[in-house]
Amino acid sequence: MKTTTTRANWIPKESKKTTFEDLKIEVYQYENQGRPALMIFEGRRQKPSFHKWFANQEDRQTRILGFVNKRQQYYTDETNRKLEQKAKQDQAFKDIKVGDVFCSSWGYSMTIVDFYQLVELKGKTGTFRSIGDEVTEGSAGYTGRVKPTLGDFCGNSFKARILGDSFKASSSRAYKTNPENSHYFNRMD
Repeated sequence: MKTTTTRANWIPKESKKTTFEDLKIEVYQYENQGRPALMIFEGRRQKPSFHKWFANQEDRQTRILGFVNKRQQYYTDETNRKLEQKAKQDQAFKDIKVGDVFCSSWGYSMTIVDFYQLVELKGKTGTFRSIGDEVTEGSAGYTGRVKPTLGDFCGNSFKARILGDSFKASSSRAYKTNPENSHYFNRMD
């Protein structure tokens, strides 16, 4: 029979609890065999993130402050990173317009290139259609470079959410590209 260890199993009965709600941290201070000890839980974890004895009270308090400050810095950095990423995506999205071409390059032993053209845009959802390509360099259609042929639609249209300057195509992400640029392909397995 499997036993489940919960947070309550770890916490000593005589411990003093301090909670940092904004950081989702619970700190338990207690004495173990006459030495100051510390146990810290993060989020919903059932096992402690930190558990240690200390030589004196000052070392324990220093460790608590260091842990809390490190966690605060992490959340601040994470918030700033997300805001910067969103700003970059919003800026890239402003340049998207109907008629733009997107390129998806994928494959394991081969490099397959697919092109899509944006035919309709509503909010951040685009309607795309696959378009053909023409070989600009290469040998017998096995390796070389291709570029899209605008308006040469093939297949049905589909909708996808645009994130920045890309969207999730069936096999990988498709990124906005200049229709004059050529892209490497390799169809040899």
